[in-house]
Amino acid sequence: MQEILITLALLSTSILANASTLFYSATFDSAVINEDNSLTEGQITFPFAQNGSWNNPVLFAAGSYSGLSLSNSVPATTTSPGPDGKTTDRSEYHWVESSDVNSPQFNQDEKFFGFNFKIVSAGSQPPVNGGVICVQFWQGSPLAPPVWMDVKAPNAQGQWPNRIWMQNDQTGQMTGDPSIKVYGGTIVADTWYRYVIGVEPGYNNNGRIDCWINGQLVGSYTGNVGYLPQSLGGVAGALNGMMVKGGVYRSRINPPFSDAFDNIAFSDSYNLSK
Repeated sequence: MQEILITLALLSTSILANASTLFYSATFDSAVINEDNSLTEGQITFPFAQNGSWNNPVLFAAGSYSGLSLSNSVPATTTSPGPDGKTTDRSEYHWVESSDVNSPQFNQDEKFFGFNFKIVSAGSQPPVNGGVICVQFWQGSPLAPPVWMDVKAPNAQGQWPNRIWMQNDQTGQMTGDPSIKVYGGTIVADTWYRYVIGVEPGYNNNGRIDCWINGQLVGSYTGNVGYLPQSLGGVAGALNGMMVKGGVYRSRINPPFSDAFDNIAFSDSYNLSK
C-alpha cells in the first residue's frame, strides 16, 4: 500500500509539473471598446497604444473570423514627423504587459502567442518603405523589438511577403541594426490565417523562437533571443520581460494599412494557443 501511495504521489507531482496554463484569451464576441480605445472582455482590459495618426479600432461582423473580430488601422499621412513628433503611426493593443510575471522572460520557459490574422484590403495600400509591423514582442525603449512580424508590398500575384524577424545583443538593439529572419513566406489579403509564435528569451544561446501557420511549423530559431536585461548588466532600457503587442505600426511615409485579429490566446503551451 505504501508503495502504491508513493507511486500515486509521484504521478500527481509529475502531472502538476507538466500542467499547462492559458494566461489570456479573447474571442471579441463579448468585447467592448472603451472611450480610451482600451478593450474589455470578461474581467480583463487590454490597453490601447497609439501615436502619430491612427483610426479608432473597431469590432466588425461582416468578414469576421467568427462572431466579431477586431480591426486596427492607420490612415494616409502627408507630413513627417507627426504633430506629436513621431515618425511612425501606431494603433496597437497590449495583449501581455512586460511587467506581467507570465510574460516571456529569461527563465527557459517558452510562451506561445496564438491569433487569427488577416490583411484587410479595403483599408490597405502597398507600403513603399519597408514593412508594416503587425505583431511585436517588445523589450523596452528606445530598443527595437527583439521579435516582430511584418508584411511588405504584395508581388505581381497579389501575395504579401510575410516575415518574422529577431534581434539580439549580437545583431544590435536598435532599429536599422541587422536582423535575423526566422520565417519568410507570403499571405493573401482578406484571408484568415492562424498563427502561433513561441518565444523563449535567452542570452546564453538558450533562447528559442518557433512559428506555426495553420498548424504547420514554418520557422524556428535557437540561440540568443532578446537583449540581456539592464538589471543583469545589459544595455540601458532592456526590460526583464517582453510585452506582446498586436495591431499596426508603420512609418508615416507609408500609405494606409488595416489588419484584423481574432481568437487571441497566450499560454505556456502550443496546444492551448493553436
